[in-house]
Amino acid sequence: MIRAESSVDAAAIDRIVSNFGGNDTYTAKLRSSGSIIPELSLVSEDVDSSINGYIGCAAARAGELDTPLITGIHAENEETARALVAELIRIAKENGRDALLVFNDGCKKLFKDLGFYSAVCFGIIPPGELNDMGTLHCLCLTEKRLDEAVKAELPDVIGKTFVEPLFDIHSRLTEEEYSFTAMDTRRHSRIVDYILESVMIVISVILFIIKKRFLFLSPAIIIVVYMVKTFIRLKKFREKLEESKVGDGRLSIDDHLIFYDDRIMVYMPQVSNVYFRRYTDYHFMFLKKDYLMIGYPSRDNNMNGNTIKYRDIHDKDAFVRFIKEKSGGIRIMR
Repeated sequence: MIRAESSVDAAAIDRIVSNFGGNDTYTAKLRSSGSIIPELSLVSEDVDSSINGYIGCAAARAGELDTPLITGIHAENEETARALVAELIRIAKENGRDALLVFNDGCKKLFKDLGFYSAVCFGIIPPGELNDMGTLHCLCLTEKRLDEAVKAELPDVIGKTFVEPLFDIHSRLTEEEYSFTAMDTRRHSRIVDYILESVMIVISVILFIIKKRFLFLSPAIIIVVYMVKTFIRLKKFREKLEESKVGDGRLSIDDHLIFYDDRIMVYMPQVSNVYFRRYTDYHFMFLKKDYLMIGYPSRDNNMNGNTIKYRDIHDKDAFVRFIKEKSGGIRIMR
């Protein structure tokens, strides 16, 4: 059975919390400071009505979003822990909370199974050291979302301080624009591929003429079909890109780049992914009419990277100088 904490449960909860790390845990600190939200403080009971599990939340915000911070799960087994989190989610929804935050240090599979993702995937920048940023996770409870990246406002008692980024850029691209830029910024490597493919076609045709066997012509046919498909895809992307410029369109891609002293943090809500890259990992900067792309070579000789719309950069030249300085000299491709 799971129910709300009552006034007579304090001693039992303190005992359970103490068994899971003592007085230095987030739960102990938040409870002793009086930061716990009463309606989001739950206990579980076994058959003899003794308390065998606890979970609570402290008040926290991310911009305009009400995002309580889960203190931690203190339960004797995984089944109880899962039941406590599920009930907390249900009550938080009923109370009109926008999202739940949690430092996902010990129950990664449980939170993942229940739909929690890294908070930065939702535009919430967590406090703490840069390497710890991936530990703060989030579950959205409503349709409300952030338009820009914001810092999470968490209780001071947990001892987390912000690592201030140098600046951040909020990039918005339509799906068509994103697909097009992914293709277009590989133009340089594609030209090399086209040259090699053309050479293979010529060799295949020459061998066919000399040997008079259709077997030698098959590589040329396969390569031609592949090249035609590539050109059709590029044509389609360009047509869609032009169409998207007519109206505002729905902005379905919503990436953020956060720039720190030693690396870039990239998070992509559309794939619920976040990663860090050092500036020296980037080898190329592609400058196009409407966007730029910080690129790095992949094993298949294509270019990977992160795309940024010019309209989101207040001073493009300053940004380019910044990246070149941080990377130790980046190759510019137009």
